[in-house]
Amino acid sequence: MDIIIYATDIRNFEEEVEKSFNIENSHGHNLFDDNDRLTLNNYDYSLEPHTYLSIMMDMQEQLNEQHDKINDLIDIHASSRLYNLENSNE
Repeated sequence: MDIIIYATDIRNFEEEVEKSFNIENSHGHNLFDDNDRLTLNNYDYSLEPHTYLSIMMDMQEQLNEQHDKINDLIDIHASSRLYNLENSNE
């Protein structure tokens, strides 16, 4: 069996490889929010379970939840420090 590779087959090889790893090229711009984070808010299609994209979406949702929890803890800590500061001055 002979394998023949033409120059036209590999002309933009690096560019094509880079495009294939960029999910925006294959799934569209609506997958990203204003902060360039994955979101399904504006995405019109369903995701197949156990695909790379659905796994990444799950991970992004987990990150968003953790971010919100951390912000809540920071707010609680800041308000308790303010409360303690106010009570210590009395």
